[in-house]
Amino acid sequence: MNEYIIEKIKDVVLTAKIHQQRLEDAYSIISSWGKMDIATFNSLSIEQTALTDQYIYRFAKLKDLMGDKLFKLILEYIGENTERMAFIDILNRLEKLDILESVESWLDLRIERNKIAHDYAKHKEELIQEFNTLLIKKNVLTQQLDKCIEYLKSK
Repeated sequence: MNEYIIEKIKDVVLTAKIHQQRLEDAYSIISSWGKMDIATFNSLSIEQTALTDQYIYRFAKLKDLMGDKLFKLILEYIGENTERMAFIDILNRLEKLDILESVESWLDLRIERNKIAHDYAKHKEELIQEFNTLLIKKNVLTQQLDKCIEYLKSK
């Protein structure tokens, strides 16, 4: 069982690191444009629009992969039974183990991700504001992944 979990963790971490790298790559270019505003948004080229889409996609994929798979696998690896645990209980347990910075910050990431990923019929101003928020939240997400990986390395 433990070998199976270790292999699953390796696969999930590898995929997470790919999402993280693509997210960082997109961020490095997007951040060079300055703060996204209406003028910048309206002047985006097709390639720049694709890059903003990549950023949103990779942010969402990384957040979802961590929340849907990695967190449970970490707890299972240390012997916890997550089968009947509610997601909030998983988050609380990770916070108690000092693996998760805070439950609130993770729930905030989920809210921000859902705002931009699920609603395309928005005013430009609202979309731009939410995109800028995701740019700010990148470090929270990537640092959380790094903290999970460090925890696993210590075990």
